[in-house]
Amino acid sequence: MEESKKFFQKILFGSPGTGKSYKVHNEIAKELELIEKKENEEIRDNENIFSTIFHPEYRYGDFIGKLLPHTNNGNIEYRYYPGVFLKALAKAYKNIIDGNNKNVLLIIDEINRGNTASIFGEVFQLLDRDEYGWSSYAITLSDLEFEKLLKEIGFEEAGTEKVDGKIRKIFKMNNKKVEEYNFGDKHNEVLKDNKIKLPPNLSIVGTMNTSDESIFYMDSAFKRRWDWEYVPVIELENKEDLEELNDWETFRNNLNRFILDHSDYVQKVEDKLIGKYFL
Repeated sequence: MEESKKFFQKILFGSPGTGKSYKVHNEIAKELELIEKKENEEIRDNENIFSTIFHPEYRYGDFIGKLLPHTNNGNIEYRYYPGVFLKALAKAYKNIIDGNNKNVLLIIDEINRGNTASIFGEVFQLLDRDEYGWSSYAITLSDLEFEKLLKEIGFEEAGTEKVDGKIRKIFKMNNKKVEEYNFGDKHNEVLKDNKIKLPPNLSIVGTMNTSDESIFYMDSAFKRRWDWEYVPVIELENKEDLEELNDWETFRNNLNRFILDHSDYVQKVEDKLIGKYFL
């Protein structure tokens, strides 16, 4: 029987400067055992941590992968370059195949500054996960996307074969075909016929400033597929604490108090507050 696995599919939101990115890159990474402390030094498992930043010009091709031209001895050729999502997914599959099942963390900073519906495309459907961490539904990649995914995992081309009257490429790793790798009875379609699912060892965590929410509308169908965590601005409880702070902290706290005191004139006042890491 499958065991449920701890994974994150979460968006951290709040005012700018509250330490959202720090929390993902450090605290969540530690929970996923991607940061190890050795002799008073923290060692990051950078091979299993992937990060990107969404922006208004960010596209599906940047996230999943895209075909780009390049010159070879004066001739123009086209190569498919994997995006950060395909790289993270390949690493997660490879860790399962290798038997170490190490966690992989994909970090998306400023997730609301890009058109998420366009960027995720069909991958949006993979965000529905069961209690064991696998996607509830599979999606089918194009041949280009799927072949690049296999190569990122570590598979190599090993000739061709004829199946149902069609010629297709054979990919092998450790003398085993792709079809010979099994991810369990409930997920036996994974890596067969170009199908993929998110595995339980792949976590996806985004960050967003609520004050930037209007840049791109994030629909409710997308939002409900994530856990949401508000990262608040931590305010001082009494004036005596101000004596122990530097000028920046004193100014920031007084400014936040001023904004709160005049909150009757400010819409969405929580978006206007400033976190301690803003400067």
